[in-house]
Amino acid sequence: MGGTVLTERIDHMRDADGRTLMSIRVMGTFDVKDGKIAAWRDYFDTAGLASGAP
Repeated sequence: MGGTVLTERIDHMRDADGRTLMSIRVMGTFDVKDGKIAAWRDYFDTAGLASGAP
């Protein structure tokens, strides 16, 4: 049985009024050893940051 978990999510950056400034798709992976998270990594496409568009 493997000890690697893959995740996908969308992070939303919001201002103080709750308006979405930008949204970024994120892929994450974490390694589990002895029932605990041993390593966590997040990856995202920097094009979403460059455009600044929600």
